[in-house]
Amino acid sequence: MIFDKPLSRTVQRSLKDIRPLRMCEFLIARFSSVFPQIHYDVLWDSNTCNGHAFLLNDIRHVRLYGGLLRHKNVGLAGLAVCLAHETGHHLGGPPYHEFYPWLSSEAQADTWAYETGLRVVFGPKKAAIYVANGRRQLSRVLLTLTN
Repeated sequence: MIFDKPLSRTVQRSLKDIRPLRMCEFLIARFSSVFPQIHYDVLWDSNTCNGHAFLLNDIRHVRLYGGLLRHKNVGLAGLAVCLAHETGHHLGGPPYHEFYPWLSSEAQADTWAYETGLRVVFGPKKAAIYVANGRRQLSRVLLTLTN
């Protein structure tokens, strides 16, 4: 899913409510320990509702934006799915993105996230729960951005 819209104040938590940031820091620590070749970070002050995989100076990065973290419909599972998806852009393999041939396609990033990434980080049982709940959370986010 591509979100990229700034959030309205009605669907986001306050910048002062740092619970989502703490959840994300917990997840980033887990992902970083399993995928040390990826540099993870958060732009907490941003209202953009998205995650992003990119290369900078030949270093693979995954960034989550504050609008996604602070969205009232996103919890731990949604953030885990997003981190796994963005990591999957780097590690998912072919087919590759049409415009960025060094990134796995959107579909491949999803497949890698669900079948490999979340399982490696959390084990198969917890991964299945995160996939189901995370997809549901992110679908609710998408609805708030298209209405």
